[in-house]
Amino acid sequence: MRVLLVEPGYTTLFPPLGLLRISTWHKQKGDKVDFMKENPPVDYFGYSYPKLKEWYDLISST
Repeated sequence: MRVLLVEPGYTTLFPPLGLLRISTWHKQKGDKVDFMKENPPVDYFGYSYPKLKEWYDLISST
């Protein structure tokens, strides 16, 4: 399963602890996990937003 975790759009040095815990849980299950900021560039990871919905099985945020 491919999982995308969206980090809220605020300025901080570290990602939210909740997203890190969710990421660890999914990785232990063997899932592929990616992170992105809430307000990414239009062409993030080489994909636009409609493509992100097709590429990932689960998109989650805190």
